[in-house]
Amino acid sequence: MKWDYQPEKRSKSWRVTIQIQRRELNDLLEENLSLKPYVLEAIAKGYQAGLDLVRLETSLDYKDLPQTCPYTLEQLFDLDFPTNLNPVD
Repeated sequence: MKWDYQPEKRSKSWRVTIQIQRRELNDLLEENLSLKPYVLEAIAKGYQAGLDLVRLETSLDYKDLPQTCPYTLEQLFDLDFPTNLNPVD
């Protein structure tokens, strides 16, 4: 969400952090298939925590943000989403 709501602060560090975390999540789910039924619940809880961080780190408030996660499962686990995550340097 910081990537979407603070575009002026995007950095290589943010890009790499997003990619590392996505790889770790993909690996975790591949190694622990029993966790897959809980993915949607975990995303919903994580999104609520993310809303709090956006409020803390930006001038935005809850009313300015989607109340449920606006990203699809495919987007959340795609190492190249959003497409500007991997700009040609």
